[in-house]
Amino acid sequence: MLRKRWKERSSDTGLVFSNDGEEPISDMTVTKLLRDDGIKGVTVPGFRSAFTDWSSERTRFPKEVVDKALAHKLSNKVEAAYRRTNFSRSVGT
Repeated sequence: MLRKRWKERSSDTGLVFSNDGEEPISDMTVTKLLRDDGIKGVTVPGFRSAFTDWSSERTRFPKEVVDKALAHKLSNKVEAAYRRTNFSRSVGT
């Protein structure tokens, strides 16, 4: 699925699972992509979990960057009010 999305990208910046590189596509859309590609036994939560595990075990990206990559919202309203970064200067791997 990632190889297919790579081939379909319109630029090398922005989100992987997005139509415009700015807004993430919905979990239902990812589910449809998985089904349309004939990928069985994979769920969106499982996909997210695998990404989280991979990023913590194979990269040096901080958890905050990984959470941002997954479009997670901060539950702490004060922290959410102050953290506005897009982590464009973060370095991993």
